[in-house]
Amino acid sequence: MRKIFCVFIFLISFSYCYAVDKLPIGSSLDGLEFIKIVVDFNVSSPEMILLRLGLLEKTLNDIENNNKKYDVVVAIRGGAVDFMTKTPKYIKSEYSDAHKKVRKMILLLKDKGVKFELCSIAAGLRGVEVIDILEEIKVVRNGYLSIIGYQNRGYAYLPMD
Repeated sequence: MRKIFCVFIFLISFSYCYAVDKLPIGSSLDGLEFIKIVVDFNVSSPEMILLRLGLLEKTLNDIENNNKKYDVVVAIRGGAVDFMTKTPKYIKSEYSDAHKKVRKMILLLKDKGVKFELCSIAAGLRGVEVIDILEEIKVVRNGYLSIIGYQNRGYAYLPMD
């Protein structure tokens, strides 16, 4: 039942996002030339991971379409760690397709200049070996320190949980 609910929410969110593409951005980006964002990425269900990565891509496209530049760091922690691995050995076999899609989204966002940092504490708590983390993702000692450091350097905090 939970899976059906998540898929339903996913479909509604994407159809809503498509409809709002026609709306103006508003004045929120006026006067900004460069946007700095630290994303606190702490979701565990495959549907929500893919939804959030898709929404991040859409947000970056909107920023680009408004002729703005950005620097984005995604700080990965919690259950999201399980999907940031080279192989799907840390997740249920039924999620292997989602694992492949997550990898594609990571590569797409990396090509857009997004940096990824994964908390080694979270990996350890989840039983994920650091050696198994995707090469595109930098493993850091403490993801909270990443978020704190980036916020103190002026990055806008964007929670995704």
